[in-house]
Order: sequence, then structure tokens, then C-alpha cells
Amino acid sequence: MQPRGMAVEDFYYMPVLHYLMQMMRVIPMPNMYGGIGSYKKYRVRKALQHATDCLNEGSNVLIYPSGHLMRSTREEVRAAS
Repeated sequence: MQPRGMAVEDFYYMPVLHYLMQMMRVIPMPNMYGGIGSYKKYRVRKALQHATDCLNEGSNVLIYPSGHLMRSTREEVRAAS
């Protein structure tokens, strides 16, 4: 079974990528930058519930970490979530 990925809505709803994301059955996740309102929290819960349902059905879910480019040999763990 093809794994399902999770992607930030900013990328999910881009005109060309949206079609590809739908074909790959990606689960959109709201972007948490710019504030956390009650509706955004609801949408996060809804996306996480969708991922939970997929896992319960036996699918795999890929969660890509949000990070930064490494410019040295040492890993600096900062506020990437």
C-alpha cells in the first residue's frame, strides 16, 4: 500500500502541486505560523484524526520534519517543529 504523506497547506493548495498532492493522497496540515486560532486548532485536530484513521486502516503515514539547511558538521536543534 502506498504511504500517505502530510504537507503544509501552503504547498498542498499550490495550483500545480495540488493536483499531484491529491493523486498521492497527501493529508493537508494547517500552517501554524501567523497565530493559532480556534478554527486552526480544529483543522489541526481534523488532520490528525484523518492520519489516525489511515493508520487504523493499516496505511502508513509519512511526516516530514520541518527544518533548516545544515551549514556545519554540528546539528543545531532550534525552534523547528
